[in-house]
Amino acid sequence: MLRAGGFAVRWADSAAQALAALDERIAPVVVDLASPHAIPAAIELRSRHPAALVVGIEDPGRPGASERARRAGVAHLLQRPIAAESLLAALADAGGHGDAAGARHDCGDLDGMVACSDAMKKVVERVRGARMGAGGGVLFSGEPGTGRRYIARAVHDLHRRPGGKLVEVDCSVPVVELESSLFGTAGADGAGVPHAGGAGAGTRGATERITRSSLACQAIGGSLLLLNVADMPSRLQGRLIRLLRDGEATLVGGGTVQGLIRAMAVVEPRFESVVEEGRLRAELFKRLSATRIDVPPLRDRREDIPALVDHFLQHFCQLAQVNSKHLTQPALTLLTSLPYKGNARELRALIGMLVEQAEASVIRLEDVLRHLRLDVAGPGVAAGSGTLRDARTRFEQQYIREVLERHHGRIAEAAKSLGIQRTNLYRKMRSLGVVRRPENGSGNRAH
Repeated sequence: MLRAGGFAVRWADSAAQALAALDERIAPVVVDLASPHAIPAAIELRSRHPAALVVGIEDPGRPGASERARRAGVAHLLQRPIAAESLLAALADAGGHGDAAGARHDCGDLDGMVACSDAMKKVVERVRGARMGAGGGVLFSGEPGTGRRYIARAVHDLHRRPGGKLVEVDCSVPVVELESSLFGTAGADGAGVPHAGGAGAGTRGATERITRSSLACQAIGGSLLLLNVADMPSRLQGRLIRLLRDGEATLVGGGTVQGLIRAMAVVEPRFESVVEEGRLRAELFKRLSATRIDVPPLRDRREDIPALVDHFLQHFCQLAQVNSKHLTQPALTLLTSLPYKGNARELRALIGMLVEQAEASVIRLEDVLRHLRLDVAGPGVAAGSGTLRDARTRFEQQYIREVLERHHGRIAEAAKSLGIQRTNLYRKMRSLGVVRRPENGSGNRAH
């Protein structure tokens, strides 16, 4: 069956032989659960090669083996007699559906940035092409949690000047604290230090006065990343404009320091309104927005979610010093379907919780549901309405309907997306009362 389906097949008499083969090249593995060595072999395979898809052939004489196989991370279980269609459909998951952490994803990346989606590939292009000359500020616009600060660091690292530092400043702190940390000394609006030629305070010839320990001094020759920049008082904006304009400052205690500062800011969408409202000086906005990078919300870049899940799983497993954990396909399908109002930050927090609390090495759909806030699962699942079992039933009804909608009612494709066999999907639909109906005379639609 496998050869007829276009696969090259290699037989292994033991786990050791299979591991040796996988050391050469990652490939899907089929194990026969009729063998008492099958489950220990699957556990070892998943531990050593988490990217390998493992498919099991059930043994009617050993019904308990199927459940142990699931806990061992076997992604699909096929019944005897094996149908070629079911076997090939199960192995299709090896093509990149990401049943386990560590699966390879077709993602261009830049300094670790995940960019599988077209939206994020455009961000990478903007990062590479950011203007870094004099006055070449960068504005990172997007919703909270989208990774704007991470992308700002990627810009700094890619276009780093020798010895240049990335310095962050939160402009929402009290004004006295902000002025002290940013400049190291107080100053009147427009007041700099006159040049020897006698230019008065606030004239074009004045340079800004800062201390050697100030954040502004640390950022000279590097990058200054402004958070909540619209909260910076107008007087301090004037001092910053002067510093960015001149590329020079007078040090308190004597001497001067020279060097351009690359100004960057993390802002919300539709940030231009703060300029119209007079909360941000037009000149500062102009200096910050020489390059603008719009970071898309996670709901608009769902192709990136499997790779982000892999990254977060690896991070939290290493942090907790535990063996690698992996997601089943149904669990990953659910994670790629959530609304993520908190964007990648919300996904990161959820993966951290799953790694901390999931006891098995394989994280299943039930684990995700257990740690999922019901209010983010969609409008059909109302928190506080009925028992947990009732809420889960409503969620599964809605979720299956949405998957069927996505695949235009095609059961085989929906079952593959859900990570279950077609017969199991039919059975689930009957138990939940989910049926299909024609949609405008063509295709099928769930209701």
